[in-house]
Amino acid sequence: MSTYDLAYNQDHRQERAAKSRAQRAAHPEVGANYRATHKGDINAKARARYASHKAEEAIRYKTYYEAHKAEIAARMVSYHLTHKVERATYRAEHKETIAARVGAYNKTHPEQMATSDRTWREAHKPKLAASGRAYKQDHAAEIAIRQRAYYLAHPDKISAHRHRRRARMAGAEHVPYNPSDIFARDLGVCGLCHERVATKAEQSIDHILPISLGGADSPHNVQLAHRRCNFAKSNSALQFPQNLRLAL
Repeated sequence: MSTYDLAYNQDHRQERAAKSRAQRAAHPEVGANYRATHKGDINAKARARYASHKAEEAIRYKTYYEAHKAEIAARMVSYHLTHKVERATYRAEHKETIAARVGAYNKTHPEQMATSDRTWREAHKPKLAASGRAYKQDHAAEIAIRQRAYYLAHPDKISAHRHRRRARMAGAEHVPYNPSDIFARDLGVCGLCHERVATKAEQSIDHILPISLGGADSPHNVQLAHRRCNFAKSNSALQFPQNLRLAL
């Protein structure tokens, strides 16, 4: 292309663009046929231009998106509804590729993903709640088996969670602690009957001054105890006064 042609195209860009749009509007089948037969070339040119003008293209896309949000959203919804089968087939055939791409994006954009997730959840609270209830109803037996297995595998975590919850509901102080550390501190001896706690199944954490009576859920107010002793003591702080460590 000569220098004159380049200058002419530059000076008459808008005019030429308007003519091109008018021709495409008057003969849409021509454009459709061309795109169908030259799809690979068109995509290659688009990728090449984007690679060499990333910053410029990003600004252009963002500007267009901000100005046409509603139109783009409506177009996407319409496309998704009319191409359900194609999209499902593509996802099934490219599951690993999609997962890798999404995983890579999530790792490089953690803040954006967290913000997007929070925004979506806030906007769809009723839908999420209904979906959660439906899932629990449809998978009640499976959930019960999973929960039972988790409880058996993590008794310390379950116990700590229950104590935290009780303390929170009672407005009591809570200081994190590990039941295994309490076992080691108390040398494996029950603080109520002073006998050895022989097995894991017999272990429990006793609140010296019960939470229900104002005691804290913290290391200085807990001791190792047999489950049977803890059950016998219940929520009384006076049944085993000789074992109290608190300065009352």
